[in-house]
Amino acid sequence: MSKPLQRVETLWFDKGADIVLQAEDRIFRVPRSILTARSPVFRNLLEIPAEGDEIMDGVPVIQLSESAEEIEAFLKAIYDSSYFMPPPATIGFHEVFAILRLSHKYDVDYLFRRAIEHLETRYPQNLKETDMVERSTVQLPSTGPPEVVSHEFALKILHEVEALWLLPYAYYLVAAQTTLDYLMATSNKEWCPPSRRDIIVQARMCQVAATDRMLDTLTHRSNCATPDKCDLKKFAYLKQNLNHGRRFYFAAAPMRLADRQKVIKQLCPTCATAFESTYHVVQQQIWSQLPRNCGLPSWDVLGAMRHKRLYGESC
Repeated sequence: MSKPLQRVETLWFDKGADIVLQAEDRIFRVPRSILTARSPVFRNLLEIPAEGDEIMDGVPVIQLSESAEEIEAFLKAIYDSSYFMPPPATIGFHEVFAILRLSHKYDVDYLFRRAIEHLETRYPQNLKETDMVERSTVQLPSTGPPEVVSHEFALKILHEVEALWLLPYAYYLVAAQTTLDYLMATSNKEWCPPSRRDIIVQARMCQVAATDRMLDTLTHRSNCATPDKCDLKKFAYLKQNLNHGRRFYFAAAPMRLADRQKVIKQLCPTCATAFESTYHVVQQQIWSQLPRNCGLPSWDVLGAMRHKRLYGESC
């Protein structure tokens, strides 16, 4: 037995609303003029009424294949100007991906660009911008599965809409937070075909190697005025972060070593400078290599692709 239809009251207009859209068990009554002005795909779809269309309250009903949640977020972005504002306004993780995916499918350029603008605060293309990710305008789910599941979902949609310039940091986050056993168990799922699993495995190996290079400075005997004191502080830092409970996430996340500034303040200037120098050199190396580790073109090529996709011209 099918579920009873539910009106979405915030998207059920009386005045000027001459079409009903149905996604799963939710229905939306909206003015087609606004929808067709925004989307050439919908304009073509609605230009010639199909024979046998269902009629509800005197207007045709159009069945859509997307989920009700996706359609609701997409239509809100079109009909409610306050719902999907540019950064620094915030937006939910799944909502922004719904808008990204459907604005790509239905060719609503201004919404696609705005969704990209938000997502670039979560998946940056500049090393300095990684320090700002915690203040991203895209809000991760506060409950439910682990964070890595959200980034896995992001990989799937970013591939689908060909926003390749957002993929390197998304791959980085998944590689830092996943295991080979987990990947093997999920490789039959849509988000992780074998080719993508292989990329994640390779990226994780590269990230672990980068972390090892960063930490190598801390494993050498200090050559400073207070070697015993500095060696004890370095050993305590390594012990804290490489124990069984924390090593998994710490080892594959070289972009932001946990508590780095804390240990630097405890070292003498000579040892602190040596560690900081190594950290920044290796950080830049892993960032430069990140697209290649993910089977993607260089950052420069990805930047040119971004410019052409968003603005329709080569940079």
